[in-house]
Amino acid sequence: MEIQLTDNTTPEGQWTFDEGVTTVFDNMFARSIPQYSTMRELVFTIAVSCATSVPKSTVVDLGCSRGESIAALRAALGSDACFMGIDSSEPMLAAARARFRGCDNVTMVETYEAMKAANGYTSEQIDRKRASLEGVLVPLTAAWNEDLLRQAGFRSIDCFWRWMNFAGWIVIRPD
Repeated sequence: MEIQLTDNTTPEGQWTFDEGVTTVFDNMFARSIPQYSTMRELVFTIAVSCATSVPKSTVVDLGCSRGESIAALRAALGSDACFMGIDSSEPMLAAARARFRGCDNVTMVETYEAMKAANGYTSEQIDRKRASLEGVLVPLTAAWNEDLLRQAGFRSIDCFWRWMNFAGWIVIRPD
């Protein structure tokens, strides 16, 4: 997949994180999200600090896209940590998998649909459910996101960065 440096994407119809978006994603985000570089620097600094304080940490990047954060963290931490990238976009995961091919300490995981398939749902059932929910689901509030993290077993939850409707959390789940 050839990476384009500048985003000139013009969506037709409903937005998707397809191959066209994947090739310009980093440029798109850098130019679209206020304080994006500040947030990325904070994520890096906090993740390195946490990962170096706990031997053999696992760093999870939820919404990893093409793996930019994992690449920077892997360069800083090397084999002292394991990395898991999670994304719902197959083109993003394909780009990340290609990027980290041969790296034993990096795993890429497709999200919700893969879990549903592993739990016995057919592709048709998954697709029909997704289609029935389009336009019904709403963005989650910060409090709702934090409740979901608590339900998933995380006990230390801190929103370290927020600008308008964008936010970054650091969460720690005890072993």
